[in-house]
Amino acid sequence: VQYPCSAEQLTHELDTTGRWKGEIVYAPEGKPSYILETRLNLQKDNKGVPIAVLELGTNITARKQAEASLRASEAHYKFLTDNISDLIGIIDTEMHFTYVSNNAQHILGFTMDEVMRKDVRGMMTPESFERARQAITHQISIDKDPGQDPARTFLIEVEIRKKDGSLRLFEMKVNFVRNEAGQVVSLLGIGRDITKHRIVERELREIGDRYRSFLHNFQGIAYRSGIEGDILFFEGQVEGITGFTSKDFIDGNVRWDKIIFPDDWKTIESSWKKLHSVGNCEIEREYRIIRRDQQVRWVHESVHNQCDDAGIPAFVEGTIYDITDRKKSFEEQLWLASIPELSPNPIIEA
Repeated sequence: VQYPCSAEQLTHELDTTGRWKGEIVYAPEGKPSYILETRLNLQKDNKGVPIAVLELGTNITARKQAEASLRASEAHYKFLTDNISDLIGIIDTEMHFTYVSNNAQHILGFTMDEVMRKDVRGMMTPESFERARQAITHQISIDKDPGQDPARTFLIEVEIRKKDGSLRLFEMKVNFVRNEAGQVVSLLGIGRDITKHRIVERELREIGDRYRSFLHNFQGIAYRSGIEGDILFFEGQVEGITGFTSKDFIDGNVRWDKIIFPDDWKTIESSWKKLHSVGNCEIEREYRIIRRDQQVRWVHESVHNQCDDAGIPAFVEGTIYDITDRKKSFEEQLWLASIPELSPNPIIEA
């Protein structure tokens, strides 16, 4: 038998108070040990002389094991809630906090007690609180509608003010907590700070707007294609120059090499092959294309390839401009320059 104190301490307690209470470990030889909740009472005769000790023991081994498991589970749960980057909270149906994870101080600057005292309304901006209130009220109102999943989750975006006064945007994933009758008694919310995510989204939208503005004013075609000719990007004045849409080329319904004027294709075919086989190759070329309406247009193409880590061409990118008007102007200049040869006695020469 293992007592939690020494024999001297136990004897002193019995002599002084006549009783002792504690937990002892009883280990029978060859059998598993177990824990007893034990009470010792000192028995005396009529003259007050100690004659015996009465011992009453209750086996609490299972209870102690359950308590140990519970403590371990609580410690594990506390470790998780204290160290995850998400904020966890439970509110009642009136939107008052009943629980907040300890990591609130790391995320918001407030201690758990401070958050509980401020409550939901005090943590959010007025607009966010009203938006959250309306969303929760709506979800509760439709809870008994046919087809509603009792385990459903819904999302709310709210602005929360940190202790330093700064605002952070959180995406709250909300679930209902129900009693045995299936009635909603509280709501569990897991919030993730998406402030940086929203900033990146806004920046990407701004970049997209600038990109669309650039393409709207870009007078040529910008493209990128795989080394096998599959179009990855084909934007700009595609329809104005070719009569086809960007989608026609990207979907593979139209191939660029198939709209090149046949006689011109013969002269540039070798450079086409070079782009697909020689690394870091840059080429400028002029040739004719046949539009969708069968018009023939002149284009100028500046093209180069990009290689992978092994130095092998991986894709081709470049720009294409319509130079038909320039070509016509040049031909007219040649024609005008030939007038003195065609007519040796001109009326006027300037």
